[in-house]
Amino acid sequence: MTTSMLKAGIMLIGMFCTSHIIYSSFQNEALLFQGSSRFLAKRGALELDENPSGFIILGMHRSGTSMLSGLLVKGFGYNPGNDLMEATGDNEKGYFELMPVVEQNSVFLYDQLLHGNWSRGLLDGWNHSNVDSFNHEIAIQRALNGEIDVTNLRNATKQLNDPNIEPWLMKDPRMCITIRSWLPFLTSKPAVVFTYRNPLSVAMSLQKRDGMHLRNGLQLWLQYNKAAIQNSNDLCRIFSNNDAILKDPFHEVNRISDELHTKCGVPLPPRQITHDIVDDFIDPALQHGKKEVEVKDTPIKVIETYGDCQIHEFGSLLSDDDLHKKFELDIYLKAMRVFCDLQSGAAYDSKYVWPLMNMPKEQESIVSIA
Repeated sequence: MTTSMLKAGIMLIGMFCTSHIIYSSFQNEALLFQGSSRFLAKRGALELDENPSGFIILGMHRSGTSMLSGLLVKGFGYNPGNDLMEATGDNEKGYFELMPVVEQNSVFLYDQLLHGNWSRGLLDGWNHSNVDSFNHEIAIQRALNGEIDVTNLRNATKQLNDPNIEPWLMKDPRMCITIRSWLPFLTSKPAVVFTYRNPLSVAMSLQKRDGMHLRNGLQLWLQYNKAAIQNSNDLCRIFSNNDAILKDPFHEVNRISDELHTKCGVPLPPRQITHDIVDDFIDPALQHGKKEVEVKDTPIKVIETYGDCQIHEFGSLLSDDDLHKKFELDIYLKAMRVFCDLQSGAAYDSKYVWPLMNMPKEQESIVSIA
């Protein structure tokens, strides 16, 4: 099987969406898009093109992924595709998310009972991580068998596999969970830009905007970042963080763009960012406000020293006699240790041990987020 044959197979995605063909024998390998690395190894099939034609932004909600994407799109001309999600009051500058990608991710998640609504269903009580339970191989197989709607998958990959839009940018925070379900349908292996933000800042932002319990926001932060890192271990990655972008957006996004090309082989963007574009896209008042949130969220008292990192106390809204307070503190400490390991780089090691989340068995009422 040649690479051209594999690409030809990928272009036939529209044929299986209404079919009921069962591929249990894996006889039609050209139409399977070689979904998993395990399957590739067993069959000895060719890998996808090694030179990425674009990249995927991975990061938890409320972690600055829209700001980063906007700088890369507006500043350098990376192509997010057509039919983007409209801006809202939460992101007045835009989300830079391709709607077919967003809709297909909802299909993937709903199909495995995780709900497209990113917060509802991803937290199934404290003892079970629904993010961890998502199975990309099941998603791939059900797409290939025509057991789920792939209309948006077809529409999205038609754009992403079009050489005329290279270099492309793909973004939806839920890609942290579903990214491996997309890889078989792309004609090249994408690069990844991973970014993160202080977990307490993320949880407090969710609490303020949506009324989400702090402990739930912290757990989602852990789940999303774990999924993002583990699901992209075999991809070329560029690492950043929200603080670095806010501190010096011009130089940080230039570094990211340079490394996307020199390290990962992503095609050069059509233009270079200017200070005027940065100043126009990042409203100084908005940027200052974001810094204030980060500073305000930084407590004073040190409650734990973790390596070279100091973990501070925070202002819990729970009373001392609330049984959930100790679990909130426990999940906070676990999240902050991971945050420290992200800063040091330890969390990117493939052998990194992620913390367990042993929490009470009772179910929590999770706030629904639109």
